[in-house]
Amino acid sequence: MQAIWIDPFRLLDLCNRLMDGHISYGFGIKANLHVQPEDIKSIDCSGFVRYLLYNATYSALKMPDGSWMQHDWCQKSLFEAVNYATADRCDGWLRIAFLPPKAGHAGHVWLVQNGATIESHGGKGPDRRPWDTTILKSQVTACYKLAQTYILFDPLWQTMMALA
Repeated sequence: MQAIWIDPFRLLDLCNRLMDGHISYGFGIKANLHVQPEDIKSIDCSGFVRYLLYNATYSALKMPDGSWMQHDWCQKSLFEAVNYATADRCDGWLRIAFLPPKAGHAGHVWLVQNGATIESHGGKGPDRRPWDTTILKSQVTACYKLAQTYILFDPLWQTMMALA
């Protein structure tokens, strides 16, 4: 099993800066990996995951673009495949999950930590929502453990759960 090292405080800082409402979802739009979060105006799901992981690892992790390229990368990198139902656990593991492409629609990739997603999705942009949002839970095809972040108290997760 492989895992990556992510600075949990950097991850939390990036999430706060990316999820403040100034970024919209844009299909096929990627951000330069070196730009500041405040300078991003629009981003898609795979671009968001790629940007977040690259910057939360201080440039150590550079994954490909595109949700299915990222899925293949996770498999080839030997990350531990887990049942998506484990995404409800508040165990500090950062997971990555995938929806397959369907007729006329691209696939989707998102991160999950402590029972809430970290993702960029249509109609919203960068956001968090419960791990068991119907479309995600019912159509997920793969989920992997990426990193142990050791954040036991996650203010973003606490806020999300208070709104649920």
